[in-house]
Amino acid sequence: MTEKSLSVSDYAEPVCPFCTPEHKETIPLIRVLERLDRCLNADDEEGAFRLLHYWLKEAETLSDGRGTLAVLNELVGLNRKAGREEALGYADRALALAEDLGLSDSVTMGTTLINAATAKKAFGRSKEAISLFIRAKELYGRHLPENDARLGGLLNNMALAYADLGEYSAARGCYDKALAVMEAVPGSQPERAITELNLADLIAVERGEELPWEEETEKEINSHLEKAKELLDEEAQERDGNYAYVCEKCAPVFGHHGYFLYERELYERARAVKKLL
Repeated sequence: MTEKSLSVSDYAEPVCPFCTPEHKETIPLIRVLERLDRCLNADDEEGAFRLLHYWLKEAETLSDGRGTLAVLNELVGLNRKAGREEALGYADRALALAEDLGLSDSVTMGTTLINAATAKKAFGRSKEAISLFIRAKELYGRHLPENDARLGGLLNNMALAYADLGEYSAARGCYDKALAVMEAVPGSQPERAITELNLADLIAVERGEELPWEEETEKEINSHLEKAKELLDEEAQERDGNYAYVCEKCAPVFGHHGYFLYERELYERARAVKKLL
């Protein structure tokens, strides 16, 4: 249910192999990502695809390696969300390019590995995804502080892949670690809510979806649902595009567990936020 977003900092390594006179011209990455966010906030999927395809060609024409890598990573995520298996091809291209750029031991490679792994998981290749997540976790462990939000996102995605493979204990361990990381991150309520809902789903799958559950199972699931609800309801958080996105993703999960009124409320919140963007 969760995913990894890119930021310019993911591509701002201390040493840039393209900072030489013959490679000065690059794509305006910050503006590209800002325009992409506007497209996604407006649910303009086709506009987002056009934007990324245009700037991919531009980056390749300029021999802008980092710009090309950034756009490839965004195309992985966009195609995955759209259910297009082209995501896998873009993921392989991004991984190969990151290696070619000498970024094998960097945060950028960690981000690229996570995006590739998430795509593979989405298309039924969770075993391959786990090996990529493990590599990414090693890189993040070396290059990021323990309470970095990106590590929480990695652990959440990794847990989903373990759950797909029926490795429920490993999945629960990743979710618990993700919560511990994110609790120290300001403004992380939406991401923590996602993890709580993932835990509720994990318990339901692990114990069997057929009702009635034992009383203890019911209590455990409801405890995670209530924690997620409390986090989404907290006033001290920014109601931005990310919040709207999380509300839309969380709504059907609450509905699945019988919180029908709250499901409707989350959809209404998302619509209200988007009108202001």
